[in-house]
Amino acid sequence: MKTGNHRVLIIDDERPVLMTLEALLKRHGYHVDTAPTASQGLKLIRSKSPTLILLDLQLPDADGLETLDRIKTEVPQIQVIILTAHDSLHNAIESIKRGAYHFISKPYAAEELLSLVEKALEKQFLLREAEELREKTEQLERRLEMAEARPTLIFKSKPMQEIDELINAMAPSDANALIVGESGVGKEVIANAIHARSQRAGKPMVKLNCAAFPQTMIEGELFGYVKGAFTGAMQDFPGMIAAADSGTLFLDEISDMPAELQTRFLRVLQEREYRPLGSTQTMKADFRAIASSTLGEPAAFRFVLPAKHISN
Repeated sequence: MKTGNHRVLIIDDERPVLMTLEALLKRHGYHVDTAPTASQGLKLIRSKSPTLILLDLQLPDADGLETLDRIKTEVPQIQVIILTAHDSLHNAIESIKRGAYHFISKPYAAEELLSLVEKALEKQFLLREAEELREKTEQLERRLEMAEARPTLIFKSKPMQEIDELINAMAPSDANALIVGESGVGKEVIANAIHARSQRAGKPMVKLNCAAFPQTMIEGELFGYVKGAFTGAMQDFPGMIAAADSGTLFLDEISDMPAELQTRFLRVLQEREYRPLGSTQTMKADFRAIASSTLGEPAAFRFVLPAKHISN
């Protein structure tokens, strides 16, 4: 461990102690700053960003333990060694409970202090390495999750290549999309690919098959409802729009949605607001809409801008 890479701050009101410790640490290659008061020490922490602090418990303007609390609040990861002329077991235990690395009583041998400083800095180094490793691990896990979630389209034909290129081109936008094609051509696979390659990847992708619900039920499934909104509404239900908040809402076979309900839904896309059944409260809607239909030109795929073109 290279000592020249570390900056040590000494906070102590005894000038002889400051001078002695400063000379000792500089002689062993450390960068050193000194402060005779807690307030000056806190300013140096913010401006100099030391990696280690030697803190006296008896300061003219503040209690050492209270200063330790402030230091650990502002810079939780920093290592602090408590210096005191008062050999108190209570203070030793209390300082460590409050986050100090160690406690050393005055007078102390130079070798003892240097060994303690080196061990504290080694702990700081290991903690930093562990934090960096944790962040890298989380990044890799996120990438792996996205890679596993991203649908892979396997194809050889030029038309499918064109579709794949179109997915890549439109996925980063927030445009609503309509996928038209015969049953079994892979409309949902394309919808999954759009979501997985979009900025909303990792957020919910909620799917509603409009052909799977009776017309009397689909409105409640989509907009949600409050308790007592209709017979059988025994509790609040948020609905698919709420579930898709910040993500993507996929409406499969939208042509089977009643025309009146399509009109209401298109207003949601335009205004980004809706009301659950039986409620007077207007809710905000933040989602991307992708719809599919068996009507129209087989295997066609196009943007829907504006969203009012999603209709039957």
